[in-house]
Formats: sequence, C-alpha cells, structure tokens
Amino acid sequence: MDDFTYAKKPQKGFKSLFDELEQSDKDVFEYLLTITKARKNEGSPARTIYIPRALLEKCKMYYLVERQKETNSNSLLVSTDGKGTAIKAGVATRVFRDIRTMLLDGRSPNLVLNEDNSYHHLRHSFGTEKFYELCRGIPHDSITEGHSVVTEVARLMGHKINKKEWAQEVTIRYIRSIDLMLAN
Repeated sequence: MDDFTYAKKPQKGFKSLFDELEQSDKDVFEYLLTITKARKNEGSPARTIYIPRALLEKCKMYYLVERQKETNSNSLLVSTDGKGTAIKAGVATRVFRDIRTMLLDGRSPNLVLNEDNSYHHLRHSFGTEKFYELCRGIPHDSITEGHSVVTEVARLMGHKINKKEWAQEVTIRYIRSIDLMLAN
C-alpha cells in the first residue's frame, strides 16, 4: 500500500497510485511488482505491471469500501479472517481451481478449458491477445523474434528486455496459441 524502495530506487505504492489516479488523466499506471516466482540463482525478480485506469479505480474502491480497515498489513489484498492479514500465495491457485471445477461441472460446449489448465494459462492468453492486437493487420505468421511487436509483448509481460534473445524466445512461446484463438 505504501511507497517502498527497491534496488535503492523509490517506488510508488497503491496509495500513491490512487492519488495519481485522481490527479491525472492517464489510461495506464505503472506498479513495480516485487513478489514473483524466483528462479534459481537469480533471486526474486521484479516486474513492472501496467494497470489500466478502470482496474485501478476498482482497486481503489476495494480499498475504500471492502478492505478490512483494522490491519497491520501493507498489502492491498487482505484476508477476511478478521485479522486482515495479507492473502497467502496459494489463494489465486485455489480460487482458479475452484472456478475451473465449477465451470467444468457445467460442461459448456464452447468452453476452452480443461482439468490441466492453471491460472498461469491466463497469462498465455493475455500475451496472445496483446500480440494479435499489436499486429494491426500484419499477418501474425510473418512476425519473427526480432520484430518490435514481440519486443512490446515481452515488455508488457515483464520479460527481461535486456536479455533480448531470451525474452523474445519466451514471448514467442507465450503467443504460440494465436492460431487456436483465431479459430474460435
């Protein structure tokens, strides 16, 4: 919630972003996410995430109306256990699994979802949709790893641009499902 320092640089917390929301007409706000899955020998990487205005407005409404007021947690999302502790890391996985089960029990014929899907698949969908959106009429199969569209999708997904070959390779893997998306 509060501003913080990361790598000796000041970073905006959600309270500052909420203030910026009121004082600006920006459509997208940047937040440095420091709690991400660590890779061996690399420590815990940070990623800039881009929060659309409408989503930040909903976060602010949650903070003002729904979030437990009596809490010592500096996290935006806190539990409803009466203690107001930060939600645990496995919550997103559990919620996705519960919703996936509920949807699969209904067996919607148009549902592109199966028991093997995890919430991480939503990240792949985001990358694929952004890639398609940024192609702007360019045939998607003509875009290769060095193209600026791939670089922009890599940036939006938080892939390390300074390791260009790696970021491009990983991003191409994320957008591999574009043909499936276009078929539906």
